[in-house]
Amino acid sequence: MRQYFYSDGESQFGPYTYEELSSFDLSPDTLIWYPGLDTWVELKESDKLRSLLFKGKKPMIDLPEEQVPEIFQPNEPEARADGIPGLDNEGTAKRKPPKNWLLESLLVTLLCCNPLAIVAIIYAAQVDTTFYEGDREKAEQFSSNAALWVRVAFGVSVIVAFFYFFILLFSYLSG
Repeated sequence: MRQYFYSDGESQFGPYTYEELSSFDLSPDTLIWYPGLDTWVELKESDKLRSLLFKGKKPMIDLPEEQVPEIFQPNEPEARADGIPGLDNEGTAKRKPPKNWLLESLLVTLLCCNPLAIVAIIYAAQVDTTFYEGDREKAEQFSSNAALWVRVAFGVSVIVAFFYFFILLFSYLSG
Protein backbone atom coordinates (compact mmCIF):
# COMPACT_ATOMS: atom_id res chain seq x y z
CA MET A 1 0.00 0.00 0.00
CA ARG A 2 1.36 3.41 -0.99
CA GLN A 3 2.44 5.74 1.81
CA TYR A 4 1.92 9.51 1.52
CA PHE A 5 3.61 12.41 3.31
CA TYR A 6 2.63 16.06 3.49
CA SER A 7 4.22 19.23 4.78
CA ASP A 8 2.96 22.58 5.96
CA GLY A 9 6.25 24.15 4.85
CA GLU A 10 7.91 23.76 8.24
CA SER A 11 7.11 20.22 9.40
CA GLN A 12 6.64 16.91 7.65
CA PHE A 13 3.74 14.58 8.46
CA GLY A 14 3.28 10.92 7.59
CA PRO A 15 3.39 8.24 6.40
CA TYR A 16 -0.35 7.88 5.79
CA THR A 17 -2.50 5.71 3.60
CA TYR A 18 -4.76 7.32 1.02
CA GLU A 19 -7.77 6.82 3.30
CA GLU A 20 -6.01 8.43 6.27
CA LEU A 21 -4.84 11.35 4.14
CA SER A 22 -8.39 11.99 2.91
CA SER A 23 -9.53 12.72 6.46
CA PHE A 24 -7.17 15.72 6.85
CA ASP A 25 -7.97 19.38 6.20
CA LEU A 26 -5.25 20.19 3.63
CA SER A 27 -5.22 23.16 1.29
CA PRO A 28 -4.48 22.92 -2.45
CA ASP A 29 -1.05 24.50 -1.76
CA THR A 30 -0.04 21.83 0.78
CA LEU A 31 3.18 20.10 -0.26
CA ILE A 32 2.95 16.33 -0.69
CA TRP A 33 5.37 13.53 -1.49
CA TYR A 34 5.11 9.78 -2.03
CA PRO A 35 7.53 7.19 -3.42
CA GLY A 36 7.84 7.72 -7.14
CA LEU A 37 7.95 11.53 -6.96
CA ASP A 38 11.35 13.22 -7.31
CA THR A 39 10.39 16.32 -5.34
CA TRP A 40 7.61 17.63 -3.16
CA VAL A 41 4.64 18.96 -5.17
CA GLU A 42 1.60 21.02 -4.30
CA LEU A 43 -1.53 18.96 -3.72
CA LYS A 44 -3.34 20.72 -6.57
CA GLU A 45 -0.63 19.52 -9.00
CA SER A 46 -0.97 15.84 -8.11
CA ASP A 47 -3.37 13.99 -10.39
CA LYS A 48 -3.67 11.17 -7.86
CA LEU A 49 -4.50 13.29 -4.82
CA ARG A 50 -6.10 16.46 -6.21
CA SER A 51 -9.66 15.31 -5.59
CA LEU A 52 -9.25 14.60 -1.90
CA LEU A 53 -11.21 16.57 0.68
CA PHE A 54 -9.21 16.96 3.86
CA LYS A 55 -10.54 17.59 7.37
CA GLY A 56 -7.90 17.12 10.10
CA LYS A 57 -4.20 16.60 10.83
CA LYS A 58 -2.20 13.90 12.53
CA PRO A 59 1.07 14.49 14.39
CA MET A 60 4.38 14.34 12.59
CA ILE A 61 6.58 11.25 12.91
CA ASP A 62 10.34 11.21 12.45
CA LEU A 63 11.71 9.55 9.32
CA PRO A 64 15.29 8.96 8.25
CA GLU A 65 16.38 11.84 6.01
CA GLU A 66 17.36 9.55 3.13
CA GLN A 67 13.77 8.31 2.76
CA VAL A 68 12.04 11.68 2.33
CA PRO A 69 13.49 14.38 0.05
CA GLU A 70 13.98 17.93 1.28
CA ILE A 71 11.08 20.29 0.75
CA PHE A 72 11.78 22.28 -2.40
CA GLN A 73 11.59 26.04 -2.42
CA PRO A 74 9.33 27.25 -5.27
CA ASN A 75 11.57 30.29 -5.89
CA GLU A 76 14.65 28.18 -6.63
CA PRO A 77 15.29 27.84 -10.39
CA GLU A 78 15.93 24.07 -10.29
CA ALA A 79 12.69 23.49 -8.36
CA ARG A 80 10.46 25.15 -10.91
CA ALA A 81 8.18 23.39 -13.34
CA ASP A 82 10.77 21.07 -14.89
CA GLY A 83 9.19 17.72 -15.50
CA ILE A 84 5.71 18.62 -14.29
CA PRO A 85 3.20 17.74 -17.04
CA GLY A 86 1.14 20.63 -18.37
CA LEU A 87 3.68 23.30 -17.39
CA ASP A 88 6.48 24.77 -19.45
CA ASN A 89 10.04 25.44 -18.25
CA GLU A 90 9.13 28.90 -16.97
CA GLY A 91 6.42 27.43 -14.74
CA THR A 92 3.52 28.91 -16.68
CA ALA A 93 0.51 26.71 -17.21
CA LYS A 94 -0.32 25.49 -20.67
CA ARG A 95 -3.97 24.98 -20.04
CA LYS A 96 -5.20 23.74 -23.39
CA PRO A 97 -3.76 20.88 -25.39
CA PRO A 98 -3.60 21.31 -29.17
CA LYS A 99 -6.71 20.45 -31.22
CA ASN A 100 -6.87 16.68 -31.53
CA TRP A 101 -9.01 16.36 -34.71
CA LEU A 102 -10.65 13.19 -33.36
CA LEU A 103 -14.22 14.23 -34.17
CA GLU A 104 -13.32 15.30 -37.69
CA SER A 105 -11.39 12.10 -38.39
CA LEU A 106 -14.27 9.95 -37.11
CA LEU A 107 -16.78 11.86 -39.25
CA VAL A 108 -14.65 11.52 -42.38
CA THR A 109 -14.21 7.81 -41.68
CA LEU A 110 -17.89 7.14 -41.05
CA LEU A 111 -19.61 9.54 -43.46
CA CYS A 112 -17.16 9.37 -46.35
CA CYS A 113 -16.30 5.68 -45.91
CA ASN A 114 -12.65 6.56 -46.41
CA PRO A 115 -10.10 4.26 -44.75
CA LEU A 116 -7.39 6.95 -45.07
CA ALA A 117 -9.05 8.72 -42.14
CA ILE A 118 -8.06 5.81 -39.89
CA VAL A 119 -4.52 7.23 -39.97
CA ALA A 120 -5.97 10.54 -38.76
CA ILE A 121 -7.78 8.73 -35.93
CA ILE A 122 -4.51 7.14 -34.81
CA TYR A 123 -2.72 10.51 -34.71
CA ALA A 124 -5.71 12.25 -33.11
CA ALA A 125 -5.90 9.69 -30.30
CA GLN A 126 -2.29 10.45 -29.32
CA VAL A 127 -2.61 14.24 -29.00
CA ASP A 128 -4.13 14.56 -25.52
CA THR A 129 -2.15 11.69 -23.99
CA THR A 130 1.14 13.09 -25.24
CA PHE A 131 0.27 16.60 -24.06
CA TYR A 132 -0.59 15.48 -20.52
CA GLU A 133 2.62 13.46 -20.38
CA GLY A 134 4.37 16.81 -20.72
CA ASP A 135 5.52 16.69 -24.36
CA ARG A 136 3.73 19.64 -25.95
CA GLU A 137 5.89 19.70 -29.10
CA LYS A 138 5.12 16.07 -29.90
CA ALA A 139 1.41 16.68 -29.17
CA GLU A 140 1.42 19.57 -31.65
CA GLN A 141 3.12 17.35 -34.22
CA PHE A 142 0.45 14.64 -33.73
CA SER A 143 -2.23 17.34 -34.06
CA SER A 144 -0.83 18.64 -37.34
CA ASN A 145 -0.45 15.09 -38.69
CA ALA A 146 -4.07 14.33 -37.75
CA ALA A 147 -5.22 17.54 -39.46
CA LEU A 148 -3.25 16.65 -42.60
CA TRP A 149 -4.75 13.16 -42.82
CA VAL A 150 -8.29 14.43 -42.19
CA ARG A 151 -7.87 16.89 -45.07
CA VAL A 152 -6.30 14.28 -47.36
CA ALA A 153 -9.04 11.74 -46.61
CA PHE A 154 -11.79 14.34 -47.11
CA GLY A 155 -10.18 15.60 -50.33
CA VAL A 156 -9.90 12.07 -51.73
CA SER A 157 -13.54 11.45 -50.80
CA VAL A 158 -14.66 14.63 -52.60
CA ILE A 159 -12.66 13.73 -55.72
CA VAL A 160 -14.07 10.19 -55.76
CA ALA A 161 -17.62 11.52 -55.29
CA PHE A 162 -17.03 14.05 -58.10
CA PHE A 163 -15.87 11.34 -60.54
CA TYR A 164 -18.67 9.02 -59.46
CA PHE A 165 -21.23 11.76 -60.14
CA PHE A 166 -19.85 12.39 -63.64
CA ILE A 167 -19.70 8.68 -64.44
CA LEU A 168 -23.37 8.37 -63.47
CA LEU A 169 -24.25 11.49 -65.44
CA PHE A 170 -22.45 10.29 -68.61
CA SER A 171 -23.91 6.79 -68.34
CA TYR A 172 -27.41 8.29 -67.95
CA LEU A 173 -26.96 10.62 -70.93
CA SER A 174 -25.45 7.96 -73.17
CA GLY A 175 -27.85 5.29 -72.51
